[in-house]
Amino acid sequence: MFMLFVVWIIKCTPFAVVSLIASAIGAQSDITQVMTQIGYLVAAISIGMVMQVIVVYFGGYLILIRQNPIIYFKKMIPAYTLAFASASSAATLPQTLNCAIASGIPKGIARFCLPLGATGENQESVLLEYLSLFLIYTLIYTSYDPFHS
Repeated sequence: MFMLFVVWIIKCTPFAVVSLIASAIGAQSDITQVMTQIGYLVAAISIGMVMQVIVVYFGGYLILIRQNPIIYFKKMIPAYTLAFASASSAATLPQTLNCAIASGIPKGIARFCLPLGATGENQESVLLEYLSLFLIYTLIYTSYDPFHS
């Protein structure tokens, strides 16, 4: 009985979140400003994630391994494609293991490290949380516009 309740809550959560967001947006007096700020949020998150890939992942690979990171990332495209389609790190683990071993990572290291990474949280979620909190703060307490001071 308890699990039935938990499943019901999980299924209702997306609708509840959308309704809370819609009511918060609807309560604002200037919808244009709200949509502009949401656009800034989406742009900031997208730019932050791209910068993380370029600076941290590509840069780290280049500095630590001293090889061209684009060659490695090209070999990992099947794993990235599956991860994007399934939105699950655990579901992509077999494909990721195959790609990692094919790209030259020793089998023992890949089999130890990749399951640890698949079960951990994604780093991008931290960026999303802080920027979302900043958006909520500006919507509630101030009328912040970064381009017109």
